Amino acid sequence: MGHDLATDSRAPVVYVDDRERVARIDALLAGRWGVAVRIKRLASGDYFVGAHVGVERKSAADLHRSVAEGRLFAQMRRLRAAYPVPILLTQARPAASRLPGMHPNAVRGALASVAGRFGVAVLPGRGRCDAARYLALLARQEARAGPANPSRAAARRGALERRRLRVLESLPDVGPVLAHRLLARFGTVEACLAASEESLAGVAGIGSRRARRIRAVVG
Repeated sequence: MGHDLATDSRAPVVYVDDRERVARIDALLAGRWGVAVRIKRLASGDYFVGAHVGVERKSAADLHRSVAEGRLFAQMRRLRAAYPVPILLTQARPAASRLPGMHPNAVRGALASVAGRFGVAVLPGRGRCDAARYLALLARQEARAGPANPSRAAARRGALERRRLRVLESLPDVGPVLAHRLLARFGTVEACLAASEESLAGVAGIGSRRARRIRAVVG
């Protein structure tokens, strides 16, 4: 069960995932920015703002680990599926605190893909205070959107994600696993259907034979 850090019913609302409280941004939101903070286990992301915005926050270390371990794109796909307006809030310059052996452009390239391929806005920050400011501003901008309900929004976006996957599963020799891979690779059903045979074949498990069959069906 969640609980509140601020009780003013007129204050803008930010839901904070209970696992994110270690960052102590919730205390800044409630104490310095007058935001009504509600602690709740979120299905995706670290913050749910107003009625539309889902935010994943990445510290410098977490961002670089996510890129190095290949977790970032899967997280962005889930974030986009869960919220109408997905945002990645970073707290470091791309080249700062990178892991040993990681190319300076690795994180820049990943962030470019997050914005360009996955349609997730990227906001650069410099620490906890910057993150709290962004979240407070987003909350005030969203205040006119009506009561926030992260469970309902997540359910709507989850239903949309399932519909997208079903469309892809209707392609030749494409089951649930390959449908997820296609959506993760291309970002949208439209992009999957418009992809070249060569691009399709580059997705793990698709190969040239399936790619040819898919292109033959979609034209």
